[in-house]
Amino acid sequence: MTSAFTWGREATHSLAIAGALALPLLLAACGADEDPSLPVCDEALCTVDDRDGDGDGVQTTVVHAEDDKKPIYFSFAAPGQALSAEEIDAGAWDLAFAQTEIRVNGGTNGDGGVEVTWTDDLGIKDADAAPSDGWVSDTDDDVAFAQDKGWYRYDILKHVVEPRDRLYYVRATDGLVYAVEMISYYDHTGEVRYPTFDWIALDSEG
Repeated sequence: MTSAFTWGREATHSLAIAGALALPLLLAACGADEDPSLPVCDEALCTVDDRDGDGDGVQTTVVHAEDDKKPIYFSFAAPGQALSAEEIDAGAWDLAFAQTEIRVNGGTNGDGGVEVTWTDDLGIKDADAAPSDGWVSDTDDDVAFAQDKGWYRYDILKHVVEPRDRLYYVRATDGLVYAVEMISYYDHTGEVRYPTFDWIALDSEG
């Protein structure tokens, strides 16, 4: 199995077929309010340390995932920029982003053994040892980040993508476990298709 796979759909696991067909148009047409707390990123991928200045070790990554057929690849071990084609081919990636869809280097989409579990109603400030059960990877039916209603909800009244109150745990290719909280689908100006997440390495490998 190679790490190159076919993209071309936003995650539509929780939508009826008619709604799913309309969702890309809605996402493209709508935006959110400006949020100066989010990092400024003019590259395909940027990571900043301690954006809120409290010294807790949390990092924030912004991904410019505008193309559903050209994913942006991310590694927790080398988070400073989007991975190169050579790094992707070598299997050095953990997560890949294309619009709302997030795939992992495991299961049906890679050989890296990346797995995910999650706990609802928690955020990055609550990050502790990862759960011992519930670990999943991507399958033919759904990617890991789309399971259990997925990482986001679509507010039909506000016409915005809103991350769920959910803390993810990712067992990465480097063998470590990282806590991940998706915090936005918009950049600091309110521009759409900038999935943004806070993350931190955990002391325990889970």
